[in-house]
Amino acid sequence: MQSVKLRLSSPLQYVGILALLSSASCADPAGSASYPGGASGSAGTGGVIGNPVGQAGNGGGGNPSGGNPSGGNPSGGSGGTPSGAGGGGAGSGSPGGSGGSGGSPGGSGGQAGMGGAALGAPMPPYRFLHGYSGGSPKAIRIIDKKEQVEWELPLDYEEANDAWLLPSGNVLFGFRSSDSAETGCREVNKAKQTVFDYRAPAGGETHSCQRLPNGDTLVGVSFANSTSQLLEVGADLTVHHMVTISEGGDRHGQFREVRKTAKGTYLVVQQRGGGKAMEFDADGKKLRTFPCGSFVAIRLPNENTLISCGDDHRVIEVAPDDSIVWEITESEIPGNKLGFVGGLQRLPNGNTLICNWPGHEATLRSEPEIFELTPAKQVVWDYTGPETLQVSSFQILDPEAFFPDGNSYR
Repeated sequence: MQSVKLRLSSPLQYVGILALLSSASCADPAGSASYPGGASGSAGTGGVIGNPVGQAGNGGGGNPSGGNPSGGNPSGGSGGTPSGAGGGGAGSGSPGGSGGSGGSPGGSGGQAGMGGAALGAPMPPYRFLHGYSGGSPKAIRIIDKKEQVEWELPLDYEEANDAWLLPSGNVLFGFRSSDSAETGCREVNKAKQTVFDYRAPAGGETHSCQRLPNGDTLVGVSFANSTSQLLEVGADLTVHHMVTISEGGDRHGQFREVRKTAKGTYLVVQQRGGGKAMEFDADGKKLRTFPCGSFVAIRLPNENTLISCGDDHRVIEVAPDDSIVWEITESEIPGNKLGFVGGLQRLPNGNTLICNWPGHEATLRSEPEIFELTPAKQVVWDYTGPETLQVSSFQILDPEAFFPDGNSYR
């Protein structure tokens, strides 16, 4: 049986923050009628989205010009989704006056700012989908929270990377046979029936696919002549847009996962040919080159770019000004030495999940295939499957893993 281990850095890791009650005093010891009860405080601010406990709402305080020392009602309203501690008002006044009324109930849960680190996320263990590269079983699988295989698609291909569970319940993935004679992008329904099957042009190799908002599918194809193509393919297999990129490398050493950003640019990586992530515009003009990038580059909601650097044994997050604002290096995380860094996913709470593919370093086969780090680099969850399993990419499927815009950043 596979094992899922949960490690919390503190008992309060996923507990909502309790609201602090404010207090004020008044100098009238007699509490005469001229000091009426405090006015109701304003509604509390909401908790953050994605927090299973909920951040406390900030309750309003009673008017400090009057009221008895007990002040306003300390009971607050609901905080974050789905349940949270609210913060009520706490108006205190002179000892003898009539009591100030408490703050209104805390407000309903608010949404986390795009790219901001909310204070919660789906609590592990997770339900997730994974692809593979080599190893066994050669299957795309959904693993449930009890470590059981919920759904499995056995395949005869050497690799099936970049697997996605679509809103329809269908699964989309890139694939290639060991000799790359069969390679492309396929979508199957839950009954495992093929509903979309795009085959790469002759001589090409495909590892990546991304369903776009307009229903087209972005497919990355690499060729032996050191060129690659970004293809936007319609449901009828018509190519609606093509960008050709010439950055060196053979057909297996160029693209892995490719991504189209919300601004219409493309993030690509070079698995071996140069080993750099790059950004291109819709016409194929190079806009940026990143310090490394061999598997995937992900544009985050805050406009930073999260990059897995393959055999550089490194993960970096790069700001728009090209500064590295977060980084994990090869031996930095005890028990999780980085081999070839594959798929990544950023959660709404700011945590990062990392796929540690062992295909180039057999000594890592007993270590977790996937692990989760907080921004402070504490391991809070990991997944270890059979030693023969070679997970290359994954997608956390819990609803709370999706950002307010409905996207999964992976």
